Amino acid sequence: MPRLILSQFRWLDYLVDGENVAQKMMEILSICPMELQKEIITLIPEIVSDSSHELVVRTLEQTLQGKAQLIAPVLDALSNLNLDDGHLDQVFIQNT
Repeated sequence: MPRLILSQFRWLDYLVDGENVAQKMMEILSICPMELQKEIITLIPEIVSDSSHELVVRTLEQTLQGKAQLIAPVLDALSNLNLDDGHLDQVFIQNT
């Protein structure tokens, strides 16, 4: 059921409070089962607004340090976010 709910976010044209949605997604990320965490991480670049990318990056960096099983989805999500090249390089260098 949670996967079905999450998949519906992909079809939304516009989020009224995208920053709040991003913040709540980052909060629930740490308490979800591993498979659902992968789904959320994969979905994040598609639904968060550009203004929320810094918050998402900080949370994903913390997630990378705690769970090795999430390395591939986190790196994929990070590469799909709009970050300046210096910040993106720093994230990849820290986590390789």
